[in-house]
Amino acid sequence: AFDVCPANIVLNELAQQKGFAYDKDGQMGASGTIDVSLLQKLNNLDFYYQKWPKSLGREWAENQIMPLLSASGNSIEDQAATMYEHIAFQIANVVENKGRLLATGGGSKNQFLINQLKLKTSCQVVLPDEKLIDFKEALIFAFLGVLAFDGQINVLSSVTGSTHDHIGGVIYKIENK
Repeated sequence: AFDVCPANIVLNELAQQKGFAYDKDGQMGASGTIDVSLLQKLNNLDFYYQKWPKSLGREWAENQIMPLLSASGNSIEDQAATMYEHIAFQIANVVENKGRLLATGGGSKNQFLINQLKLKTSCQVVLPDEKLIDFKEALIFAFLGVLAFDGQINVLSSVTGSTHDHIGGVIYKIENK
């Protein structure tokens, strides 16, 4: 498991520059034009050539992606269109037409993004139940907590890059007085 590329964190920032909380159904991106030169700069960022496990944070998007978008001089719509293309390209590059792609999180509710993914890969794009989409991270962390509570390893070095497999997290028992 690893982060592929930033998505909603960048798309939401662009939408907020236009006064929206997010790009509903990808309307902003769908109305823009892809800047091929900007797309090439995005796709050539060092992160995409690193071996996994690897992880992204808000800071990386703010320091690497946003300056490229801003410096392009393109409209917000064109920046968004280019970013959608970048996201779809990076995801397609990672899944390499392996069969099925489970789309979860906020991006799975963005029809334009889902359509871009379908165009870029021959994978079947699977959209799960709304509850799984909305609560995926809570479910995963609850599962990791259950493993820790049961004394089972919940951090795999092969996934996280840690030096060894171990149990992560702390469980506090509160005594009733």
